[in-house]
Amino acid sequence: MAKVDWNAGEYEARSGFEVLPKGRYLAVVDYSELKPTKRKDGKFFEFEFVVLKPDQFKNRRLWARFNVHNPSEQAQRIGREQFNALCEACGLTKEAVDDTAKLNDKIVTLIVDIDKTGPSGDVNRVTGFLKSEAAANPAAQKLAKDAREQSAAERSKPAASGGAKRTPPPPMDDDDIPF
Repeated sequence: MAKVDWNAGEYEARSGFEVLPKGRYLAVVDYSELKPTKRKDGKFFEFEFVVLKPDQFKNRRLWARFNVHNPSEQAQRIGREQFNALCEACGLTKEAVDDTAKLNDKIVTLIVDIDKTGPSGDVNRVTGFLKSEAAANPAAQKLAKDAREQSAAERSKPAASGGAKRTPPPPMDDDDIPF
């Protein structure tokens, strides 16, 4: 038997999430990071997005990874092309983006699929990016600002205080092709 030594009323009950249905989702770029591949012989950009629309999936998180340094030229080319597609969908020229932080706060439409080969069951996979007409809409910009502020506040809370736990997909495999 184990004693509960905190006030359980201070925390919401969370039971996990089902994968999102295949489709298109309006989202804001929330966070990005350069990470090493599992074999440490390459690097990838990992982007985190917060869903803005549709409302029933608001504030859900999705991730995309771009294999940008890899021993396989083909894997590297594909990753860099995917990154360029995200830049263009965010309304930036690929030449203007010298730091992934320039994509933060940008609104984009994600094309999302379901990967049924995930090691722990079905997982969502971002397969593409579209420029969103909503990006110029003040209401969408306010939604994006609110989502990013909420995300930043959750990240700054200590884990013991119920801070948001980032649960990105498992580490990127070192396959020659990043999907």
